[in-house]
Amino acid sequence: IFNRDITTWDDDEILALNPDFSPPSGQPIKVYHRVFGSSTTAGITTYLHAACPSKWPESQVGSTIDWADGTFEAQGSGGMSAAISGEEYTIGYIDSGHGHDDGLFEIALQNDFGTYQTSIEASANGGVKAAADEALQLGVLPSDPTADFSAVSLHNMPGEFTWPIVAISYLYLRADQTENGEKGALLKAFVEYVLSDDGQELLTKYNFEGVPADVLAVSMDALSRLELPDGSTEWTFESADSTDPGTGQQDYVISGKRRSYDEYAITELESEKADVSDLEALEAEVASLSFQLSSGVSTSGGFIALHGSGTTNPSKFYWEIMSLFEAQAKPSVKMTYRAVGSSTGQLEFIGADQDYAAYNDFGSGDIPLDSDEYTELTGQGVTVLHVPFSLGAMSFFHNVPDAPSDGLRLTSCVLADIFNRDITTWDDDEILALNPDFSPPSGQPIKVYHRVFGSSTTAGITTYLHAACPSKWPESQVGSTIDWADGTFEAQGSGGMSAAISGEEYTIGYIDSGHGHDDGLFEIALQNDFGTYQTSIEASANGGVKAAADEALQLGVLPSDPTADFSAVSLHNMPGEFTWPIVAISYLYLRADQTENGEKGALLKAFVE
Repeated sequence: IFNRDITTWDDDEILALNPDFSPPSGQPIKVYHRVFGSSTTAGITTYLHAACPSKWPESQVGSTIDWADGTFEAQGSGGMSAAISGEEYTIGYIDSGHGHDDGLFEIALQNDFGTYQTSIEASANGGVKAAADEALQLGVLPSDPTADFSAVSLHNMPGEFTWPIVAISYLYLRADQTENGEKGALLKAFVEYVLSDDGQELLTKYNFEGVPADVLAVSMDALSRLELPDGSTEWTFESADSTDPGTGQQDYVISGKRRSYDEYAITELESEKADVSDLEALEAEVASLSFQLSSGVSTSGGFIALHGSGTTNPSKFYWEIMSLFEAQAKPSVKMTYRAVGSSTGQLEFIGADQDYAAYNDFGSGDIPLDSDEYTELTGQGVTVLHVPFSLGAMSFFHNVPDAPSDGLRLTSCVLADIFNRDITTWDDDEILALNPDFSPPSGQPIKVYHRVFGSSTTAGITTYLHAACPSKWPESQVGSTIDWADGTFEAQGSGGMSAAISGEEYTIGYIDSGHGHDDGLFEIALQNDFGTYQTSIEASANGGVKAAADEALQLGVLPSDPTADFSAVSLHNMPGEFTWPIVAISYLYLRADQTENGEKGALLKAFVE
């Protein structure tokens, strides 16, 4: 076909392979090929020569070849895709992921084993990775990363489901990095991430596959052969799913908990939850920020750096402000925030294990420093500032499919009994008394989820349960980490809690209200101190979240002096008709004395301002 020896779709050889195919008589085949140097051209011509050398000689192998008369040119993968999709009865070639993304129809190729399959079918049977495994076993792919790779070809490798046209992407490295200072260690970290489980998984987002385990071992061998300068500091990693208190905030750490707003927004763009209007708005915002970054940042030399860590709840808010600062500030600034939870943010702000030198430039949390921590730090001559800046409602959410249409009502004492496992079924008399229209299945168990590790949300809901129902929830059960009753189940992080509740019917758990509603969870209607049953959405509409802070300030629960001890602050079960009973304050933790921090102190002040 590509040599123009077969020129119509009803050729006898095509019909013999496809007995159910009945194209129009004499229908011409329009053939497209890439122009300029193309690795895809090199790949398909190598395959044709390997699989059918009698029809496709070695002289027709390469990234640029002399194509037969009667074929047509297409520039780039996009041009090839447009050419194929734009006209019926055409044929061409493109990387498989691109072709499927663009909705093109794929030829079922016959591999060396004789199997007819598409690349999608081959991949589902491990056939793409199989090509690399076979090449390694046959010695076509060297096991020594310092060897000559020029003869490597994964085309037409043996195996029942092996895909016959597979390309490898390489990094080209120089082993000797001894003259490259810190750059060599950064290069090693970059390669290490590319080869990590996270890096290899990320390839699938772009329609590629990671290399199989035995080939990965060759790549890891290459990584081990990088020679770094004496005394250079190697980078370490903190994953998004785990926290390394203190060490994660130190230099030379790549942390999955430290993000930029642009990266977060792009993730949201790709989320299945985003609708078209969300995508357009986020796309415009990212484009605007990217333009500012490319055109507005000073290049006058150097930058001022500021690094914070703490609660996850306002992390996206911080990341957006930091992106704006990096785009708009002159001189240039570099600002990061590592979302690791309130407890870790406090630990890194206090720095007790390094003579009270903070790991971060500022901390943040949804709970104040406790009295012992405050006394300990001020005893070292540190003037601690609590800066309240946002309020967040926390609530209980459920996944009860037959809940009343006007919401499922629960009191603090009933919730205490549920989380203590004194009430274990949804048809308990106390639940039914509060919800006369509720008819759950008889004896339907309540599956209870709680957070693990230090969680400000756990601190918030346990403080509320004790404040509102001390007879059922004693003070010993208040804190960011507590001993939960047997028969309850663990969930890690807000995302884990949301997934647990949404993933199984008749569950209950707790989460910050905004997160819960964003994820489409159903909220319990709580009874507040006044006796009003309401959700956090209803309370907020009536000013009930801000009312909690106003009441606390008027009652002296919230200090008016930012240098005071905030440890007793609680906005839980405050009075008022529409006051929401579980409200957290997010704080910035600052050290008043910034005299030794140079320009960083002024940047911190501007950030808080």
